[in-house]
Amino acid sequence: MDYGDFFALFIVVISVQTVSRTVEIIGSELIINRVIKSNFTILSISKIKNVTQGKMSLSFDYGNKRYKLLMSRKSSDKLFKALTKKG
Repeated sequence: MDYGDFFALFIVVISVQTVSRTVEIIGSELIINRVIKSNFTILSISKIKNVTQGKMSLSFDYGNKRYKLLMSRKSSDKLFKALTKKG
């Protein structure tokens, strides 16, 4: 496999991962499901810190890990508002 084949495969995998991922807020938890990773990632919203928004992404700290989610601008706006609202 040469670099061109690897790059093409990488782009396909990243595209499938981004398009098929679901992000839901249920109660006080943020649930992230990815096709490639068979289990759900469940995060307590109260422990999410330093939420920042990029053009088509959302980043935040949870514990000792930095998460960056690639998503549409509209989805990023909605999730940013939900994670940063006070009260």
